[in-house]
Amino acid sequence: MNAAQISVELPRITEPQTPFVSNMKALWEKWPMLAQEIDLVDKQDLIECQQTRSGDLTCRLPGPTGEPVWLHSRYDPQREAQRWAQGAVEQAEKQQEEQDEESNRIPMCYFVDGFGLGYHIEALFKKLTGEAFIVVSERNLFLVRTALTRLDYSEMLESGRLIIITGTEREEIFKKLQPRAAMMMLGVAFTRSLQRVDTEFHSEVHKFVAEYASFMRSHLISLLANCLITCKNIMYNLPTYVGTSSIGILNNRFKGCPAVIVSAGPSLKRNLVMLKEIRDKVVVIAVQTTLKPLLAEGIVPDFVTSLDYHEVSKRFFEGIEDLSDVHLVAEPKATWHVIDYCRPIGPVSLISNDFAQIVLRGMRDEHEGLTAGATVAHLSFYLAEYIGADPIIFIGQDLSFTDNVYYSPGNALHEVWKGELNRFCTIEMKE
Repeated sequence: MNAAQISVELPRITEPQTPFVSNMKALWEKWPMLAQEIDLVDKQDLIECQQTRSGDLTCRLPGPTGEPVWLHSRYDPQREAQRWAQGAVEQAEKQQEEQDEESNRIPMCYFVDGFGLGYHIEALFKKLTGEAFIVVSERNLFLVRTALTRLDYSEMLESGRLIIITGTEREEIFKKLQPRAAMMMLGVAFTRSLQRVDTEFHSEVHKFVAEYASFMRSHLISLLANCLITCKNIMYNLPTYVGTSSIGILNNRFKGCPAVIVSAGPSLKRNLVMLKEIRDKVVVIAVQTTLKPLLAEGIVPDFVTSLDYHEVSKRFFEGIEDLSDVHLVAEPKATWHVIDYCRPIGPVSLISNDFAQIVLRGMRDEHEGLTAGATVAHLSFYLAEYIGADPIIFIGQDLSFTDNVYYSPGNALHEVWKGELNRFCTIEMKE
């Protein structure tokens, strides 16, 4: 018998499926950072639990003034959790009726103070339907590990519909909420607290969650208000969409070349001299508001970007007779006034758009897209990445109202406002 014929079968090591193992498997898949933090908690630091009359467990922690507070009933925690969850859902429905009498929808996000041993979280989770989810504020990782060691919540954790917030850093909280942002647009139900422990922390997280929910609701209202004109612009821009080439021809075209993105902030004016000096060594990408000021200084950009739906954007291009050396890259939702004005006088490319593809169903669409952004500065940056530019330099990108103004003097928007300005309506007030 040769070595190739020898096979050794090693014994399989099966890990016991304890509640903690099942919970951690689910947590590592959905929230690896939190799973790592919980893994680092020493087993010796788990919180002592006591058996209740019903046979379930409960525990206690120091309250606001140091007095011991039981986190769950000492008689029947499960029954207490069921009553609390039913009250939370009824409270949410009542709040929704008071806010919007004509709507039958209920909030899709429920905020809960404290994880405890998880009885109330699981009870509420089982009452929710569809994509409704729960956000829990709990920074006591010893308590969370105790709960995950004692009880199996793997099904709830695997769903991804439970978000546990352990800190008060705004950026980290918003990052955790972002995947469920669309659901938060429909409202958040802030439940009555079951536990009076660590109240300051819960209040702080409550504030940030409410702030994020308010922002997303405003965003939804803006989307609904602008969707009609956005769809109208896309429809008007369809001839250009199907009649011009994709931005695919620009992919990595300027790989390794430095690019300068020119925005319309007040610092632009003092940087124009430097831009003139390096113009022949860089790719210049101008946001639409800076096109005329740059041309007036004898600086012809390589690209100009546009995505604003409002027809006032046409004023940034009016009077320009030749853009043969300036490539317009725009989103199809940009006002058709700009697209129709620029197409006869220079190259135009529109990026991929989902609504346009739906309308053109059945037609071959080779348009490539860019990462979505909120402003033309975003669009310009993603374009610079797409063409392979490195490094990418910003000028005129002022995010702090430099010199108490928003736009660089002489901007085309100032010309639009000129007829409205007087001693009661100054340019500073308009900005």
